[in-house]
Amino acid sequence: MSGGERDSEVEEAGQVFLLMKKEYRISRNVRLAWFLNRLNQSIRPMSKSELSNSNNELDVLSVLPKGWQPDEPVANQTYQLVPSTNITFLAQRYRFVIELDLSPSTGIVDDSTGELIFDEVFHALSKCLVELLRPFKVPGTDIVFQPEIYITILAYSSIIGLQSHQVLVQGYLLDRSSLDTFHQHIYQQLRAFENNVAEVLQQYYKPKMQSDRPILPQGDATDFYDQSLRKMTFSMVTPDMGLVNMIRSGILALQLLPSNSSAGIIIITDGVTSVPDVAVCETLLNQLRGGTIACSFIQVGGVYSYDCSFGYVPNLELMKFIAMATFGSYMSTCPESNLNMNAYHKAFLLYSFLRPGESMNPEYYCVSQHKLFNEHLVSASSNPALAMRRKKHAENEVHADLTSVVSVRLREGYTVKELNITKGGTQLEVKLMLLWKHNMRIEYLVVASWPLDAAKRLTWVEVTMEGSYDMLHDISCTMRKPITSPYRTTFIRRFWNTLQSINQTDQMLVHLKSFNTIPEHYTIPESTKNGVPLFYIPPGSTTPVLFS
Repeated sequence: MSGGERDSEVEEAGQVFLLMKKEYRISRNVRLAWFLNRLNQSIRPMSKSELSNSNNELDVLSVLPKGWQPDEPVANQTYQLVPSTNITFLAQRYRFVIELDLSPSTGIVDDSTGELIFDEVFHALSKCLVELLRPFKVPGTDIVFQPEIYITILAYSSIIGLQSHQVLVQGYLLDRSSLDTFHQHIYQQLRAFENNVAEVLQQYYKPKMQSDRPILPQGDATDFYDQSLRKMTFSMVTPDMGLVNMIRSGILALQLLPSNSSAGIIIITDGVTSVPDVAVCETLLNQLRGGTIACSFIQVGGVYSYDCSFGYVPNLELMKFIAMATFGSYMSTCPESNLNMNAYHKAFLLYSFLRPGESMNPEYYCVSQHKLFNEHLVSASSNPALAMRRKKHAENEVHADLTSVVSVRLREGYTVKELNITKGGTQLEVKLMLLWKHNMRIEYLVVASWPLDAAKRLTWVEVTMEGSYDMLHDISCTMRKPITSPYRTTFIRRFWNTLQSINQTDQMLVHLKSFNTIPEHYTIPESTKNGVPLFYIPPGSTTPVLFS
């Protein structure tokens, strides 16, 4: 039966919602294997009785046809799983660490609302908890979904040695019946935290009274004032390390929450932050990707304006990049909810390894920021001469099956950009993308014969660099003209290390996959079975020699 005949008989699925069990952890490999094993096959949603009696790792909650609208009814029928179908995963249990950025930049007044950004942080937290805890119907079904959500709330301040507790709540299971009491508890702790910060700053900025100063000789006056200033000073974390400390604390706090759950870090911040260098940023991203931790941002405060407080410049590019690179989300507002799945559910509870669209568009990071400062930068960014360019880095054959190759890349943080069946249905192409920096990406193309056969361990891969012209030029022409900038030198070295690690990982995968193909690797020799040693020490020597 041809593909056209199948399409005429069975409608194609546009989106599929799958439920993951909470009894054990469902890895990214299992999620990908489910999709590839059922590609071009028929699936249907499970009934409530089937869901309650199911022992499967993944259960089909809902299947939506292409072009489905929220108000349209969905027939409980069979659909065909095609390469363009978006697979969305829901979990029965979640764990979140919510970081409240209470650095000094939140002590200013938002000129758009007339409210302190410090207060807006609490309002955003309350809104987030209420909306996350709200039950919702899985699209296309009558199933009311309300998972278990464990949270830890941390308050971050850049003042070192602050006496207030920065862990406001640890390991709390959200409950609708006690949510108001919980909000009041958090509010009281934030008030105490704010008062403590105010007292420390007041001691620092409070002028020394003249009557409190001892009468000293003229020559000792300067020394006294210097000593007084040294006593009143206190240490503060630099702004470029604030985000690093918050993410590291979040990763540690997640280890103390229940396992076998989907993990995430939600940072509520005004966005006035940065990272020290590309090395620290890459290390943080690798830690988040390795632990399957989605890092999301909720921005409070208004956007940049010419009459705002000095130094208030939210780093939108960094927040959007980290969120998209770790399968998280970025929210600049607190949208109103509805009866169905709201924006908070979509941002924090859904997972999909297929992320096309805005996450692959460089303008998602840069154009919105350019509009804030200079409208001419927007037209300049659309200039073809400044567009993202591509350069092939390598291509080779990997003696491993496609599922294993793609699974390794997903664990490294790659996202599936596109999946197609080509050459008349005989070849499967999977295009993956690694967001290495907001203006630098790595594309990894995997091609294998279709249908997939685990016995055929042959996959063709192609690695392509994608970035701006100046970045690709520096990476490609370093040997001809050495670069004197330490920042760009570090950037190029780290990027080349990432490219080399791709080949090293593929070689290790081939080595592991080929272990059971050569009997000598796992067969014990007959001489060893009979008690003959592998090594012996000759007389008068201390060096063991292989027994022949």
